[in-house]
Amino acid sequence: MASFQVLIRVDASTEWGCGGWAWVRGSDKAFFFAHEWSAEVRRLSFVRSRESTGCLEAFGVALAAERFAHLCEGQRALVEFDGQCAIQALQKAYSDKANMMMFIMRAWESLTRVFATVRFSHVVGVRFNRVADLLSHGRQEKATECMARGGTEGGIAMVRMPLPCPGS
Repeated sequence: MASFQVLIRVDASTEWGCGGWAWVRGSDKAFFFAHEWSAEVRRLSFVRSRESTGCLEAFGVALAAERFAHLCEGQRALVEFDGQCAIQALQKAYSDKANMMMFIMRAWESLTRVFATVRFSHVVGVRFNRVADLLSHGRQEKATECMARGGTEGGIAMVRMPLPCPGS
């Protein structure tokens, strides 16, 4: 796949929720969302003794796909996050776990509906995905400050995505 036109970074935390941001190449701002886990999402992600991190990461990607799909219309999108299992499942568009598969389908449906070409890729956790990590812990103000400062990410303004997130 050629270089991305839309970069999306996502993270999920077991403590609070998920968050992510999207930047369209050439734009002077990025958009973000932060979503606190509901009891229902925790229930759907539960395996054996606790929530499945892979399920939570996949759900975060599904929310990002729904929230940012309109930015990806007809574009090449690179979706980066740190959940290796979820990345493999999303790349294959398959999981033998029914709830994980439901989240995978939500992500793919949102992005294929707008004819986006998508690649899922690993990004090294907090070091290179700091902004999404902050968003996944409900720290929106700190995330916008971090994005504005730059470093390994950003150097641009970040604003909350104005539309409500479908299905959340």
